[in-house]
Amino acid sequence: MPLVIMNDMLHHASRNGCAVGAFGLPSLDFLKAIVAAAESAHAPVILPLAESHFGYFDFELTMSAVVIAAQRAAMPVAIHLDHGTNPDAAAKFIRLGCNGVKVDAFHPSLGERALISTAPS
Repeated sequence: MPLVIMNDMLHHASRNGCAVGAFGLPSLDFLKAIVAAAESAHAPVILPLAESHFGYFDFELTMSAVVIAAQRAAMPVAIHLDHGTNPDAAAKFIRLGCNGVKVDAFHPSLGERALISTAPS
């Protein structure tokens, strides 16, 4: 099954009243198990890579393995950059194979956080 575009996968799931699991991928140790579980369940899956984990492994090397695993999978797989730090980094990760990206662009100061947490809902 080819690597699929996450947006298409999620629209399909929404139209058909189902969900798509996204299971954290803090290291390559998890990769084989997540893909095998998705295949066993006959379900699509999202492989999210959190930018906060990049200090623990070589992202480009890991990304290569994730792309190959996704291409070999029997079920649809999307690769998602989770909690990116800036648009420039997100563009790099898209070039490396991520087809879903979330960038955390709002970084409130301690004072702003206090205001947010005490604001009436």
